Amino acid sequence: MPCGSCFRRPGIDRFFSFSRPTPPHSPADPAPGDENLYQDLPPHRPPNFNEEDVSDKPAWLQAIRPFSRRQIESIDEFRRKQLQTLKPLDEAISDILTLLKEQGRLDQTLVVYISDNGLFWGENRIQQGKNRVYEPSIHVPFALRYPPLVWGPRVEPGLVANIDIAPTLYELSGIPIPPDVDGLSLVRLLAGTGEWRDALVIESWPNPPYEAIHTGRYVYVETQGDRPELYDLEVDPYQHQNAVDHPDYAMVVEELRDRLEQERARDAARPGVGATELEPEETEDEERQP
Repeated sequence: MPCGSCFRRPGIDRFFSFSRPTPPHSPADPAPGDENLYQDLPPHRPPNFNEEDVSDKPAWLQAIRPFSRRQIESIDEFRRKQLQTLKPLDEAISDILTLLKEQGRLDQTLVVYISDNGLFWGENRIQQGKNRVYEPSIHVPFALRYPPLVWGPRVEPGLVANIDIAPTLYELSGIPIPPDVDGLSLVRLLAGTGEWRDALVIESWPNPPYEAIHTGRYVYVETQGDRPELYDLEVDPYQHQNAVDHPDYAMVVEELRDRLEQERARDAARPGVGATELEPEETEDEERQP
């Protein structure tokens, strides 16, 4: 965690502090005195927990057997330990914000709170892990506090990702954004002064490699050597039903498949730079209902 002296050095009106805490990563050992927290924690049982029918999913997921009682108990216990480890983390974050407030810096400081990835607690028949395309893995908390741009609490529906942090810091620091930097500055999104992306590319390698496009509503996935997937999160937020072969979604699949191919071509033309975002379509996007 950052030390208080980082904020107190005389003559320094700008600073950058980065904190990368270990909790709630494995082994998720709680701090002394926190071992008995949350003994009455309700089990985590979303509709896609230990998913019963995965016949529509790729072969790698079909190969995973349903959980045994012992596996379910292990999931519940590990989840409780993870939450126990977050108590001192919450306290540390509070200490940092309190320190900034005491120094009169809080309302002039951009505070970014984000997780590097999500983690499965049994959803989609995945006991643990993170390198998967489903929402528990890729949908993470991303919170900002910066009163000069955001005057009060709000939920921003735009598609954002960790690749947007660096461009944001460049712009707020008055430094030109290098052309080879992925992502977009969040300043225009927060200030409402410009267009924003309508899709994000999601990639993972290996086990097995996949590429996907996430539009906020639709997630189209191509897994190497396996069955493609399409999910409509408005009607299927838990990704129960792979709609890639459903006739009502044929035009959606075609459009997103083409956009993914365009992104591959763009990536190939930029050696050494990862494919991370899609520019908005110039043509008006027709909403397609199932």
